[in-house]
Amino acid sequence: MPGKSAKEFASCPDCGFTWEDRTLFLEDRKVELTEYRANFKNLPSGKFYFSHHGQAAEPERLTLPVAAFGDLYAGPVYRVRATGSLYCTGYCFDAKCFEPCNAICECSQVRETLRIILEWPKKEDPLTGPLAQLAERCRSYRRFDESKPVSRQTLLDLVNLARLCPSASNQQPLKHFISCDKELNDAIFPSLSWAKYFRDWNGPAEGERPAGYVVILSDNSITKNCHCDDGIAAQMMKLGATERGYGGCLINAFDEKKLRETLKLPDYMDIRLVLALGVPVETVRLESADGSIRYYKDKSGVVHVPKRPLDEIIINLPKKSKIPR
Repeated sequence: MPGKSAKEFASCPDCGFTWEDRTLFLEDRKVELTEYRANFKNLPSGKFYFSHHGQAAEPERLTLPVAAFGDLYAGPVYRVRATGSLYCTGYCFDAKCFEPCNAICECSQVRETLRIILEWPKKEDPLTGPLAQLAERCRSYRRFDESKPVSRQTLLDLVNLARLCPSASNQQPLKHFISCDKELNDAIFPSLSWAKYFRDWNGPAEGERPAGYVVILSDNSITKNCHCDDGIAAQMMKLGATERGYGGCLINAFDEKKLRETLKLPDYMDIRLVLALGVPVETVRLESADGSIRYYKDKSGVVHVPKRPLDEIIINLPKKSKIPR
């Protein structure tokens, strides 16, 4: 490839990521064979087209010659051509067809090479491992099966996860008010606001409201500034809830006076966040942001959440830099 180092097998022309050898390229889960365009005058000069699913909103495309993969096939090689004859399957005329060909034709070698590439074992990607999968499942859910309880022990376990989190200067000013009681839950609910982008929605209806709450508080008698402790603790509890099969929503829009009266809090306790919990009854899907970052519901009630790509949120990333995939 133009501009490619002698030590590189391939380089993505868009994000600049490089593969040092062919094995690394073939076992990369983010590389997908998409087309084969035959050069019938010179088969090794034909082109394999690949998609690289990097951090850009759309897959990046790269092209490699057939010759770069020719030695993968070790079977019989024919020196005759059946192209266009009665024995020709016509597969090589369809760029998106990857079917093997049994014709006695030198093109069948390329068809077998296609099969080898498609069946090449993909390497486990740490960004698609258990932690990444948990983070992807840990969405904001706002509709729950209220008949399925969240136990007090579950809430205590989640708060214990928060207790283990880092704290600025190790001050540990966070305190927590927990509720899994139906009557208390009903008293907390009217103080909360839900999903500002859903203009015609006033929050979950009865039967779809949270079955449990953790109200995250900051004790001003310890320090007047809890810094970012609340966010760290809140996300840790939400991840823990997700791992247990629950969903949650972090709420920072609430009637503080009403909620404070409901919980009978002392003056030195500030309300920082409310974590609403339950078993979700809605589907939330991530998608690449394409201009707008407003989450929305489609006609079937599925919530779509646009996320900015990595190359948009790293401000000092040159065009050709290597970025985590």
